[in-house]
Amino acid sequence: MTRSRGARRSTGSICSQPCSTPPSSCGVNIRFGVESLLRRAPGIGDAAASALSCSLLYEAHPLGVPRLLFARMVMNVLLEGTVGAVPIAGDAFDVIFRANRRNVALLREHFARVGY
Repeated sequence: MTRSRGARRSTGSICSQPCSTPPSSCGVNIRFGVESLLRRAPGIGDAAASALSCSLLYEAHPLGVPRLLFARMVMNVLLEGTVGAVPIAGDAFDVIFRANRRNVALLREHFARVGY
């Protein structure tokens, strides 16, 4: 039994953007997700965050997305996991890159094209 598109959309949103920093005096307001917080814990946090990212891939596969699209989604997760493992710079990359939001956007574009 597959989850609805709305549930998949919320999975990507929960992973990538439910929290934000308070606006600073220079007006910076950075939004980040649970996954970014998980990646702050070295090793186990990175593994847990990557597993969370893979849940979206797990949901997308049975929907019959094209292999090229699925490969692109996998590459987004691999890139975020690999670069995210680098201390400090990887954490900043994770907040900026947002693989899950990219993957949800790819799925939305695909389903809009095929009329699903």
